[in-house]
Amino acid sequence: EQFAEAEQNSGGKLMGAHAKSAPERGVYEEDDAWHDLRDKHFQHARSKGTPVAIRAYVRVVACCPGIFLLLACLGILLFSAAGVLLRTDRPEFDNAGKGFDARGTELAGRTFALDYYLQEAQCEGILSRFPNGNRSYFVWNYLDDDDGDDGDDSSSYCQEPSDDSTRRLSRFFGSEPSRRHHQHVDAVKAAASGRGGGGVPGAPAPNRQKQQQQQQQQQQQQLHHRRLAMVPSPSPTVETTSGATAFKPTPSPTGYTDFLLCQNDWFLDEFVGVVNVVFEAKDKTVGLFTLESIQGMCEVSDKITGFGDFEGYYAGYSRPCRAKSLGSYFASLVGKTSCDDLDDDDVSTMERLMTRCAPWYYNETLTPYTYDESDSAPDACTGLVYDLFNALFDYKFLNTGFDDPSTTLKYARLQVPSEWGDWLGSLHNKLSGMVGKSYGGARLVAYDLDYKGDLFSSHLLTDSAYALIAIFAVFIMFCIHSQSAFVSLLGFFQMFSAFGVAYTLYMVVLWMPFFPFLNLTALFLVIGIGSDDFFVMIEAWKAARRQCWDMPAAKRMVLVLEEAGSAMLVTSLTTSAAFFASALHPITAIKCFGLYCGLVVALDFILIILLMPAVLLFYEANVEYNPLCCAAGRRVVNPEDGPGPVPGCCCCRCCEVTNGTDWAFEKLGRFVARGRFFLILCAAAVIIPLALNATLEYPETDEVQLFADDHPMEQYCCTGGQYGKNFNSEIDGGSSFFPVRFAWGIRPKDNGNYWNPDNFGDIQFHQGFDMYSEEAQQWLSEFCASVESAEWYNSNSNDCLMDRFVAWMETDCSGSQTTCCGYNASDFPYDEAVAETCIRKAAELSTDEDWGPGGFWFKVEGDRDLKALVLTFESNIEFSEVYADSRKFDNKLTKWLDKELKSAPKSMEKAFFVSDFEFYSLQDAIGTGAYESAVAATVIAVLVLLVMSRFNLCVTIFAGITIGSVVVSITGLLAFQGWELSVINSVIFSCAIGMSIDFVAHLSHAFGRSLARGLAPLEAVQFSIIVMGPSVTAAALSTTIAGGVMLLSVTLFYYSYGLFLVYVMLFSWSYSVFFLVPLLGVAGPIVRWCGCGDMVGQRCCASKNQDVHGEDQEFNFRP
Repeated sequence: EQFAEAEQNSGGKLMGAHAKSAPERGVYEEDDAWHDLRDKHFQHARSKGTPVAIRAYVRVVACCPGIFLLLACLGILLFSAAGVLLRTDRPEFDNAGKGFDARGTELAGRTFALDYYLQEAQCEGILSRFPNGNRSYFVWNYLDDDDGDDGDDSSSYCQEPSDDSTRRLSRFFGSEPSRRHHQHVDAVKAAASGRGGGGVPGAPAPNRQKQQQQQQQQQQQQLHHRRLAMVPSPSPTVETTSGATAFKPTPSPTGYTDFLLCQNDWFLDEFVGVVNVVFEAKDKTVGLFTLESIQGMCEVSDKITGFGDFEGYYAGYSRPCRAKSLGSYFASLVGKTSCDDLDDDDVSTMERLMTRCAPWYYNETLTPYTYDESDSAPDACTGLVYDLFNALFDYKFLNTGFDDPSTTLKYARLQVPSEWGDWLGSLHNKLSGMVGKSYGGARLVAYDLDYKGDLFSSHLLTDSAYALIAIFAVFIMFCIHSQSAFVSLLGFFQMFSAFGVAYTLYMVVLWMPFFPFLNLTALFLVIGIGSDDFFVMIEAWKAARRQCWDMPAAKRMVLVLEEAGSAMLVTSLTTSAAFFASALHPITAIKCFGLYCGLVVALDFILIILLMPAVLLFYEANVEYNPLCCAAGRRVVNPEDGPGPVPGCCCCRCCEVTNGTDWAFEKLGRFVARGRFFLILCAAAVIIPLALNATLEYPETDEVQLFADDHPMEQYCCTGGQYGKNFNSEIDGGSSFFPVRFAWGIRPKDNGNYWNPDNFGDIQFHQGFDMYSEEAQQWLSEFCASVESAEWYNSNSNDCLMDRFVAWMETDCSGSQTTCCGYNASDFPYDEAVAETCIRKAAELSTDEDWGPGGFWFKVEGDRDLKALVLTFESNIEFSEVYADSRKFDNKLTKWLDKELKSAPKSMEKAFFVSDFEFYSLQDAIGTGAYESAVAATVIAVLVLLVMSRFNLCVTIFAGITIGSVVVSITGLLAFQGWELSVINSVIFSCAIGMSIDFVAHLSHAFGRSLARGLAPLEAVQFSIIVMGPSVTAAALSTTIAGGVMLLSVTLFYYSYGLFLVYVMLFSWSYSVFFLVPLLGVAGPIVRWCGCGDMVGQRCCASKNQDVHGEDQEFNFRP
């Protein structure tokens, strides 16, 4: 009221003088044409018609803005709270790796079919290896049980799907051991539990302890021979059980490991948590083979085992297993009780012994088993000596494989068996303080606790606290830009309400089953995109107050909504559509992330349209000139006394900043218009080299880096010295070949819920499968012959199941076995009825279960018909987690199988193969998903821009080129910095398109509107920067601040995400201003010809230069 009265008394000069305060007059004296441009723009806006919906909405809000604002805020709070109250299964983030599994891809379908569906089918009593329905088990995926003899209790042997999923996925985030460890562990556990070879499931095992020892010894020998790749292909074995000859498929040997049995407190009974600590020689010319260094490492071992929360591994004994260290091993070998009892003579003795035994180890003759009769090494070279070379010495020490073997031990490792638990976090804190310190002549350089994944999960939540710093910094920018703490606070409320409302929509309305931790990063997305909308709204409001000062506040708000609303609508539609496109990604966590972020962006637009008009109207009417409040920047001009504040107001003098920024962007607009050709060439010079390098390599290992390069756990496995790879057990201890499994009768399709990481679906069968016919038998025999003659086949692999069946049929009849025997080679293929009867009998007599999923699989209920056939082999191609190697092997086997299936009978033509492709499947999904989502997001965003630009092809094409340039430039720069297309980086790149669109859409939208209002192309260039420059710059700066704060994070994910945000803002803002706008300026006449040049909601196609007056008399704006 005070301001209105002052306005009336001054004859309308008050706001006019305010619009041309002293700093502004200085700017415009240089060129009065700027006023003409501004007047032409706003007078057109004042005089054109306004959509009825906007006018009606403003009428409602303007009646009682305070009450409307209060009711809207309460409604938002209640709706957001509903998401927490109505959904009891609230998100848990203790397993950060959950949801990172490839879903719905062809490769995932093949992998799930055998690695999941077949296992679950037998656990649920759907399938069995035996026609009588007895349960069978997978050795490679051992499932704990309390009673090994209870074969009828499926819950004793079979995990729940969610547990299995978690176990399988979490290792990609470092919280689970690698593949080769699982391979060994499962085999050893199976042997130790009596499941490795023989005995019908559920039958009592006589003399169980002796049987376990024999099986254990046999299994360990197989492990060693597997490592040497010396195992010949065994013939099918035949046993006599109650007078009948039992058909026994020979198991394929399993992987090798450096973990041995915990006997006499020295070895590990089964795979347990292990604290690995790596030491480096303080003086590499002297090395670690000194008494001082050995006892220094023992000191660290004692610190770990003496740690207050330490939980050792007991392995069924009364005291825990002792640490594996040089000192403890040497003390045992020389007959002393502890490391402290060693002297220099003992060390010299051990050095001579290691020198003597080294050749036997490196020529792969030395074994870890003293009872191995084939061991030709000296008796003194025991299993402990083997373990020293394999696990504790660096691989170059005394290595006769080198021309100049190193006689200096430069690295050594300490291994302490322990139980997994929360106490590892405390041990991590203790060890982190010991890194870099010397103990004797040994310096501790890295360690690994099998705790990295848990540590990552905990830091994800604690690092989120940095968001508070970013929020505070952005709030300060809000205050500066809006010049009002009141407007900024409610703007923040509106911005973060989008996060809560989206949560309720996601969890309650859509009832999504999974909320990944990635969705928490939408908080930073809100800061970037929400602040952009806020700045656009405030900038339009401030411009309307300057240029349309003579209007009532309600009418002015109509203009604000029309100006800012159309700009925000364009960016919100394009950005949300880009994020929604990520829902096409084959990785569950990224699908959910794209959906949630799309909701957040869309709701931010809805809420700012809903709340901010009421906020601004209430502010103008009740807050701005309240003596108790600070009307920041609301400086007005007293016609008589010159510049000064309104009486009774406490004013912060910030208007000069605003006027200064206006001047800066007017200069920037003039520079862009005049230097448009030069700027296009400069941008091209930057884009082209970066685009040529815009290819990210796939990771070569499933070890995922989760922390900064200098983190001691990352130094152990992934970065810097990669100290863990200095030991033979880490280099070749898990060496193996790609297994090959061919399957018939099972559909290789992921039929689960792709949005739920706990729902993998159920097994499905091919109805036409039948291997009993003579034609099918003959083809299978030929198929086995083709396998054995294939170039990829390993001669040490199993014999083909069909060949073993034929050999069993040709055994002589004896005792009670009078059928399915005595056949000649000429009798094959057998009669269909004979084949069915004998295959069922062979399966019933089969007692061996350690051949994985291979064999015949029968339906448990009903007719108990044969439903699936799985043939297992081993290739001669060494297993590798490098994407290119896995892809090459996959393509090679796929082409081979397709060729073989061309001659298959109809009942056998639907087959597939799979190997150990879990990580390869994830890599493939990351790559294809990233590029497909990027293409889909770009296409959708461009289509939205095309529609919103009234099908102006030129504006749309230039905008699409700019968006693509931003993405390839960021990719190229990150490729130069060594980024890989890892799990974490794929998540970050899923935001690339969505975060790159905003500024492009704003400036192209502003350019089109300026052309539509009669400005010449170069004037449109300048004015688009004047109108949108301040808001997009403020948004870019606020998001850059948020990204910069994230660089303080401990976790690599937040750090990388912050760096990505900084790069996105840098390239998006600079390319939009210095590349897109000059392009539009150069092609201005063509742009005008390409289409109407105006955006949705503008009625200009009929006559661009005509004023279109509103029909509602109350809202007719006078020129």
